Amino acid sequence: WLNLGINIFFLIECFVKIYSLSWKSYVSSPWNRLDFFLVIVAVVDVSLEYGSSSKASSSVRILRILRILRALRPLRVISRSKGLRIVLGTISRAIVPVLNTVAIALCAFFVFGVMAVQLIGDSTGYCSDPFVLDRAMCVGVDEATGRMRLWSARAISYYWI
Repeated sequence: WLNLGINIFFLIECFVKIYSLSWKSYVSSPWNRLDFFLVIVAVVDVSLEYGSSSKASSSVRILRILRILRALRPLRVISRSKGLRIVLGTISRAIVPVLNTVAIALCAFFVFGVMAVQLIGDSTGYCSDPFVLDRAMCVGVDEATGRMRLWSARAISYYWI
């Protein structure tokens, strides 16, 4: 019932605004167009919810996806508050410079990543003797175990870059 009441309230508000402003002036504002779209979606949703039987066809149930568009209702608050409109406008104007900065940072990360692969890509091998850290020293027989020392490459390889 609360959903129905809120939707009726928004529908009455929409009709009053259209009556007081005239249709042409009402739809000239993008915020009013958003309000009108949300009211139409709410009317369709309520009519599907209360007008169909419990054994509704699958096509009617698919149309209930329109309920997702109710998430746009908080945007109605933005249309009424000048401060929120200013904040939203500022954020929308800041998106492009932030994306430019992110693109530059990604380019720098790519360059440093390629440099790191070139510098340490071949030095990730290891010796079968855990006490030997240098490839040149990984020769001969391990005195503790009696096995031959072997230099092996790690399973992670950077040669594909």
